[in-house]
Amino acid sequence: MTKKYNSVLIIGMGLIGSSISRALVENHVANSIYGLDSDDKIIKKCQDLNLLVQGETSLKKFDFQFDLIIICTPLSVYKDIFTSLSDFISQPTLITDVGSTKMSTINDFKNVVTNKNMIFVPSHPIAGLEKSGPEYGFSKLFENRYCIITPYEKNDAAVSSISEMWKSIGMTIQI
Repeated sequence: MTKKYNSVLIIGMGLIGSSISRALVENHVANSIYGLDSDDKIIKKCQDLNLLVQGETSLKKFDFQFDLIIICTPLSVYKDIFTSLSDFISQPTLITDVGSTKMSTINDFKNVVTNKNMIFVPSHPIAGLEKSGPEYGFSKLFENRYCIITPYEKNDAAVSSISEMWKSIGMTIQI
């Protein structure tokens, strides 16, 4: 991978989020991984598993910006997340997600966000297990799996960066 991220925020530290954390570290894609989850028990588990530099239940607890933010939550909370991120982000920031639907995700982003520093490239890594929770995450979850990237605006650099990130953890990309 040509670009290594300095700081990555993963929102939603369940199976997928924790697996992404492990994979980014193992494949030397990110210098530091931070986590955000509404459940303080999940954050505690992630800290016990040594998955994060810092884990929080509120975005307001972070006093710095991120290069990349990956949303790994249920689709039903995307609007709230986009609203919070719009208030928080003060520099150009690449954002992607792992949601299984894209039109609602894109519409939520377009309807809520006015912050021009937010660069959103929707993704759907086709990976998972029947289990949930950070304790079940593992770095190889994404190897030899497909990731569908669904850009809704032309931004070759952003799409390339997100594609490279998913490739670096073993995924095959479809645009």
